[in-house]
Amino acid sequence: MKFTALAPLTEWYVLFAGDPSRFLRLMGTVRALLGDIKNKRLSVETVTSAFEAAYVVELVKLIEAEVLRPYGLPHEEFIRKGKDLLGEVRFNQVMVRVEALDLGVEVLVAGLDGWAQTQLFSVSPRGIVSPSVLPYHAIGSGAPVALGSLYPLAYFPTHELPETVYWACAAKFTAEITRSVGESTYAVVISPLHGTWTLVSEMDRLRELWKSKGRPPMPPEARRLIKRDLRKLDVDGSRAKREAG
Repeated sequence: MKFTALAPLTEWYVLFAGDPSRFLRLMGTVRALLGDIKNKRLSVETVTSAFEAAYVVELVKLIEAEVLRPYGLPHEEFIRKGKDLLGEVRFNQVMVRVEALDLGVEVLVAGLDGWAQTQLFSVSPRGIVSPSVLPYHAIGSGAPVALGSLYPLAYFPTHELPETVYWACAAKFTAEITRSVGESTYAVVISPLHGTWTLVSEMDRLRELWKSKGRPPMPPEARRLIKRDLRKLDVDGSRAKREAG
């Protein structure tokens, strides 16, 4: 799965594109910087600052491991002393390699801030935070195609949750024309205020319906499939009431 909660019992979620092992290390650093945040409402400023700082930490580690290891100097010390040790030409050659490195991980972060308002931003492989100007976004090699399929829609997200889920899935299907985007797809719908989530189960069937009947409109069978899965969200809280009882 290409997403994770920012931390247990929080209302923020992170998706990634790129190197999975580096993503795991990045998230470990983000969580360490945030500290104990269980059951806390986080501001978007707190979350973005943690990601910016974590990218700096992990990128410095990568530079020291892949470029500076032969010189036995940490990054800051190399900046100060490298030219004297190596000479200007060799120092500049090394710095070109340093400047060319990025973390190889792009993330998309969504959550609810302290006012229960939806927040959405992405972070580039070099750690640049970009708040989304629209109520939706995409990352990775297929993002331009996926977003291009959503821009012409009059409304997205729509007032009907099944339609929103369908068009989000359709955007992914459209992006599969990109060579590096595979067909394997997971769609997760989260109700953060209720702490519930559900998978959209029949993705292959939805893809078939989209190809044959739904570019647009939304096929009735697709609506039935999605509504069946959305019932598992239990957004009215009845499950929690039963368990409390």
